[in-house]
Amino acid sequence: MNLGASQLEDAVFEDCMLFHTALLMTRLDGAVFTGCRFESGRLGLSYGAGLRMVDCDLRGAEIARATWTGCSLERVDLRGANLEDARLTAGRLVGCDLRDARSSEATFEDVTWVDCLGGP
Repeated sequence: MNLGASQLEDAVFEDCMLFHTALLMTRLDGAVFTGCRFESGRLGLSYGAGLRMVDCDLRGAEIARATWTGCSLERVDLRGANLEDARLTAGRLVGCDLRDARSSEATFEDVTWVDCLGGP
């Protein structure tokens, strides 16, 4: 499914299966994803102020060059995700798994890490 360049501000997604879904260059301000599966999804170049993800699976997702500000990720599986050159600022990651995630040149500024595996 291709939702690239969509305006998904304040959208709410619950228990969705978004395998291989493209959300490239999508606005995700205030969006909430709960129990969603994005395995191998493409969220590169997305922008999300206040984005919230809870109990989501982003294994192998392409998140390169995304900019997420004030995001909250709780129990998000990011194993093997590509976070290269992504920018996460003023965010909070709780119980996330970033083992084997690629994060060269990624910026994590003013991010709180709580009980996460892997990561910078």
